[in-house]
Amino acid sequence: MTRPWFVLLVAALLCARCVPPVTHTAPLAPTDTVEILEPLEGAIYPRDMAPPLFEWRGPDQNETPWLLEIRLPKGPPLRREVPASTWQPDPGLWEHIKQKATGAPVTLCISRTGGPSHPGIAPSTRRFFISDHAVEASILYRQLPLPYQISQNYLRRITWKLGAVADGSPPKTVMTNQPVCSGCHQTSADGRLLAMEMNIKGDGGAHWVKPVASTMEVTETDTMSWSDYPTPPFLPDTRGSFAKLSPTGRFMVSPVNEISFMVLTGDAAYSQLFFPTFGFLGIYHRQTKTFAPLKGAQDWDYAHTDPSWYPDESALLFARAETKNAYHPDLGNIRTLTSAQGIQALNQTFPVRFDICRLPFEGGKGGTATPLPGASHNGMSNYFARVSPDGNWVVFTQSRSGLMLQPDSTLYIVPAAGGTARKLTCNRPGMNSWHAWSPNGRWLVFASKSRTMTTELFLTHIDENGTDSPAIRLHRFSHPTMAANIPEFVPFKPEAIDTIRLK
Repeated sequence: MTRPWFVLLVAALLCARCVPPVTHTAPLAPTDTVEILEPLEGAIYPRDMAPPLFEWRGPDQNETPWLLEIRLPKGPPLRREVPASTWQPDPGLWEHIKQKATGAPVTLCISRTGGPSHPGIAPSTRRFFISDHAVEASILYRQLPLPYQISQNYLRRITWKLGAVADGSPPKTVMTNQPVCSGCHQTSADGRLLAMEMNIKGDGGAHWVKPVASTMEVTETDTMSWSDYPTPPFLPDTRGSFAKLSPTGRFMVSPVNEISFMVLTGDAAYSQLFFPTFGFLGIYHRQTKTFAPLKGAQDWDYAHTDPSWYPDESALLFARAETKNAYHPDLGNIRTLTSAQGIQALNQTFPVRFDICRLPFEGGKGGTATPLPGASHNGMSNYFARVSPDGNWVVFTQSRSGLMLQPDSTLYIVPAAGGTARKLTCNRPGMNSWHAWSPNGRWLVFASKSRTMTTELFLTHIDENGTDSPAIRLHRFSHPTMAANIPEFVPFKPEAIDTIRLK
């Protein structure tokens, strides 16, 4: 039989560890522990981060509050009683925490005292850090409902958001209720130009480039079309999927003469299988308004896709796979298919593996493409290569098969010259992809399905050695029913753009 003095002693020790003494009547000894969901152990927050949301879960007990203690490297601990299993510090308190956390960890301790009819919950702790590096950029991303559909009503529900981690309010809507599809986007390195692919007036190859302004009305003069790229009679018109504006804004590069394979599954979490089965890379010179093939990415035995620039425009990375045109039921009538099978079964039926290749650009002359060691010929599919702003590192996505929206997609990092690839610490369980570097090269934003079937945005710190931290969830960028994807850092504040619309 448990002696009363022993029960009281355990409760007293629990309270002394995390919170000021709290009076309870005959509490039982703590038997369970709390699971802290956010932050993860060792997470790093940016210096300019607005107050985050701390989350945890434990046995459903509502009789007593949660007890929080924040142990700072300098100064006395901070203590709070919280009724729910989430807590967001107020801006003043968060600034105090950031000021006191100078290179040393902050410890978050969460527990719950017992009561007459239930035991307490033993403390759980997590350590996190405040980085000396700020993000100093905004994130422009797309928010869309699931599953993916092909209808104008669906397209009008797609929303474009612009926000910064430094803001305490959710990202603002800059574009919505448009009757056309819009997708990949990026800015020039100086942030003066914004480019986006958008199916304007039924032209699947349309792409606009426009100076950044508070109100951006897209007109025909802002638009070029990859459909104008010279196309042999037996190939479909170029759509320009995954087209990229160069850092200086002088060039655009895109898959051209591509043949794409797409199957809609109806599964809300993984609603499509998509990859090109054939295609080259082409260049558009914005000053002369002319197209040209890119030497080194014109092999008829391969599909060349998803090009990305080195920051100095000296070279490109792209994903390459052997042609898979046999997957199309009728190569003369390319169309989107539907299937009752899930993504895993479709991957087995239609396997594809991409290798990441490096290609000199030479002002548009091209050169010889070479597979990037560590991101090619490894028995996996490698894609979405993104070079760090200092040109030293490449982060890419890897999965057993496919190109995008894969349940096992995982982020890896490799030296820009090639070498041994390392799995990033920031990967959450489930899909991890759609990543982008911050302009200062110290932060990486990416999308993950680790918590829900809808993708959410996460942020990780990467140091000069390519070492990353456990990711933090950008909770203000999440929506309960909408997926967030294709995030891109943009080097300006959210106030720079209020509205984007077709004129």
